[in-house]
Amino acid sequence: MSGRTVRVALLCALMGGVTVAQPSAKVTLVTKNGVLLLSGLVSAGKLTTLRGVWGPAGQARLMQCLPRCKVVQSIPVQRQLSLNELSGYRVVLGGSYTKGQKVALVMRFGDGQVLNVMTPVVR
Repeated sequence: MSGRTVRVALLCALMGGVTVAQPSAKVTLVTKNGVLLLSGLVSAGKLTTLRGVWGPAGQARLMQCLPRCKVVQSIPVQRQLSLNELSGYRVVLGGSYTKGQKVALVMRFGDGQVLNVMTPVVR
């Protein structure tokens, strides 16, 4: 192999090792029993945890609902996390919102990444 080929291969290897999968979310807020429930899919690209969610009214509650709901400090994300009223983990946000209103959320992950999401209230 020529020196140029080795340098290109080394550069590609280094760049591949530095790449970090960015989290993403396709979620909506559903009103349920006077609170907002985050519903949709959160993708992290790797094994991590969801450490917190904040909205205009403050910090959301992270809950594990197996078999009864209890507040937890983090939710495991194994590449993708499905959230809804039937899933084993839920994110519940307080506050007063109207249908159609867009709400800004901030999600913090265990690996230090932060994701800003703008999501509508659907009912």
